[in-house]
Amino acid sequence: MTTSLLAIYAGLYFWGVARYEQHTRRRFPQRFIAAECIALVALWVAIVALDAWADASFAAHMIQHVILIAIVAPALVLGAPLRVLLGALPRAQARTLARVLRSRAVSMLTAPPIAWLAFIAVLWGAHYSNLYELALEHPAIHIAEHVAFLASAALFWSHAFPVAPLPARLAPPARALYLFLAGPPTAFLGLSLWSSHGVLYPHYLHVTNPFGLSPLEDQHAGGLVMWASGSVMTLTAVLAVLARWARAERSAIVACAVTFACSCIATPARTNAAIDGKIVYAVHCASCHGADLRGGPDAPSIRGVGAADVDWWVATGRMPAAIPWVQQPRRPLLLSPAEVDAVVTYVVSVAPGGPPIPHVETNGNLQRGRELFAQNCEHCHGADAQGNSIGSDYVAPDLAAATAKQVGEAVRVGVGMMPKFGERQISSNGLNDLATYVDWVHCGRQTPGGIDLSAIGPFGEGAVAWLVVTIGVTGYAWFLGTRMRRANETKEPEPVD
Repeated sequence: MTTSLLAIYAGLYFWGVARYEQHTRRRFPQRFIAAECIALVALWVAIVALDAWADASFAAHMIQHVILIAIVAPALVLGAPLRVLLGALPRAQARTLARVLRSRAVSMLTAPPIAWLAFIAVLWGAHYSNLYELALEHPAIHIAEHVAFLASAALFWSHAFPVAPLPARLAPPARALYLFLAGPPTAFLGLSLWSSHGVLYPHYLHVTNPFGLSPLEDQHAGGLVMWASGSVMTLTAVLAVLARWARAERSAIVACAVTFACSCIATPARTNAAIDGKIVYAVHCASCHGADLRGGPDAPSIRGVGAADVDWWVATGRMPAAIPWVQQPRRPLLLSPAEVDAVVTYVVSVAPGGPPIPHVETNGNLQRGRELFAQNCEHCHGADAQGNSIGSDYVAPDLAAATAKQVGEAVRVGVGMMPKFGERQISSNGLNDLATYVDWVHCGRQTPGGIDLSAIGPFGEGAVAWLVVTIGVTGYAWFLGTRMRRANETKEPEPVD
């Protein structure tokens, strides 16, 4: 039945194209016909080919929805069916339809904000309401759901890629922002489904999954499909709008090229020049520890302390110290990693001895690491490794920023008031277990985005990231629009004959 309806629509479309060419005496653009063919093929795949799997798999159902909103709807808009209809109708009926399309009521109902909100409302409402479960149980509601997806998505895409007779209501910068703002809701919808802890749709508890997944695993897979597709759809559409804009405005090409070039500069240029550890030590360390490493009134001797000791103090930013006689907190690195390695090498070469830098990995036994931490570390650093006061104005530091290597160095050296643990107390395997537990405690603090935002998790970090980027895109669009307006105002009018 569905295939027959699609075949009828295809026949009517090509009949309308022939009538259009006959009435207008112009050839209908081939790119529009190609887009309409893509829309019909993708619609057949979504509605017919995937329909049997969609009833038993949430992931397959999500693929259906993604095809409808990200492929069928934009291709349908780019196929210009309204242009075909207006060109195929007799002149009187075409004028009447054109007046209706340009009426104030239709203009208000299809305004860009309404289209954007309708698209997001249908997307979220269909997945977080009883409509989804009803659609699985009742074919008529399932068809209505797909019609709602297709209609809202087509209205949304009509403002992103307007094709005559659809009016271009948004300027290119506003069009890019319009598309960009649709990214977070679609991506967060997928993220919420992917991170859910329970099955949201009971229908899938009573069917056999065609891919051998449990209902919750299938739900997570469907969320991942929506999450990834939302991001890819937004990025692709924004790039397409910017490309079309760049063809019309050469200044946009230059601005985009400069922006891309600036974004590629992530780190300063590296130098391959060798760093002399003796010079680095003389500049940053000798004033306290002495030129011969024997120390002085404000600092102890570091002769024979070993590579692990020197590396721990310098690589954690505690040295060089601003005030030598107080406990040094962890700080950002004052020396580059290459300079740290050079200082360590120089100190060990002048006065060998002491424990070397241990090789520590975070692939040990988590349970054993927890036991070792409870026996040897918890009474000072706290059960959650967030640090604690241990008296005499001394504080056991928070281990949140400690790397596995630094944990191993502190254990072997016994920095500050911390006792020293040799191989007899904590073996190399035990050191790996301990570092594994400390690393696991860090991961449990819910900072997957890299910024602690009071441990509010990926949703909060994602919202902050999208807010920052949105403000940047808006400012960038305003800047370009202002320059273009000023350029147009300063142009001299063309002479009139």
